[in-house]
Amino acid sequence: MPEFMQRNCVRLTVCLTLGLVGGRCLHVWSNCGKIVGMRRTMNDRVRDLTPRHREVVRLVSLGCNLAEIAAILDLEPSTVDNHKHAAMQTLGVKKSTILTRVAIQHRISSLRDKLTPREKRKLSRRAR
Repeated sequence: MPEFMQRNCVRLTVCLTLGLVGGRCLHVWSNCGKIVGMRRTMNDRVRDLTPRHREVVRLVSLGCNLAEIAAILDLEPSTVDNHKHAAMQTLGVKKSTILTRVAIQHRISSLRDKLTPREKRKLSRRAR
């Protein structure tokens, strides 16, 4: 960093929005020209979800419990729990209610979304 910048440097952390980096908006936290941290937007986090994580998040937002999701996706409940946990970590949320809110806001699920007939059949077969 040039000497004049070091002398006149204000000791505040500022957020700079750098245009599109790889098609994504990147926020960089800078303190006197040194990068001190980066923050990804929620849209970036939603894009990082795998298709399976999206399925699990959608079913959680519809109110299904782990056993029901496992029956619909033909998985073990512990595997579904792992997918749910990974999706929550990717999105940076700690509660299922917030997960549901994110799913609706980012169109993974909608307020009018319901189980498909195929999902209902799978769920009813497993219950027998």
